[in-house]
Amino acid sequence: MIPPDPAPAAVWPPADAEPIALDLTVHLVRKLPGQHTFVVLPRRWVVERTFAWISKKRRCVRDYEHLPASHAAFVTWAMIHVMVTRLARNTKPAQATST
Repeated sequence: MIPPDPAPAAVWPPADAEPIALDLTVHLVRKLPGQHTFVVLPRRWVVERTFAWISKKRRCVRDYEHLPASHAAFVTWAMIHVMVTRLARNTKPAQATST
């Protein structure tokens, strides 16, 4: 019989990693006491819409990546694509010049 390994094979984040300070504020929104019907929760639609935008990209639909950093990179690319598409919508295409 093989004894169990006392330490996990991988720990995330690594112990020697520097902490990342993010200036974020998280607000937890709970159901009202006695609530049994649908009620719109404040700002939740923003989160749901963002998840929908990210899920439109093929690599972000399923968890294909082995490392969290790889998945984070694809989420970043998905959001960059959303922003670039918005910026390109507001510009006129360049006119072809004849010489």
